[in-house]
Amino acid sequence: GAAVSAEQESRQIAGVLTMIAILPPSWGFALFITSPHSLPVIAMSLFPLTSPLSMMILLGLGEAAAWQIVASLLFLFLTIPAVLWISARVYRAGMLMTGQRPGLKTLIAILWG
Repeated sequence: GAAVSAEQESRQIAGVLTMIAILPPSWGFALFITSPHSLPVIAMSLFPLTSPLSMMILLGLGEAAAWQIVASLLFLFLTIPAVLWISARVYRAGMLMTGQRPGLKTLIAILWG
């Protein structure tokens, strides 16, 4: 939301991020049922963008190990400050670039510069 200036653009970006979070667990739902301890399922349960939905599925099936729950929460809590820091940098640069929408190259330069 920090990289856009209009409400419609923010809805588009939110839609893309929502699809990224929902599609892997929903496509692999059969995988959650047949082999809940496989590498793709464990990866989805630990990756911060897909872990909330993945862990709910695993908890509902009774297949979530204690270490998996703790690791998932730890990764989520460690990701929060990083995302806030990135958002603050993008927002600050966006406020300085009045009237201009930052492109991908500009966003990368903001984050690494």
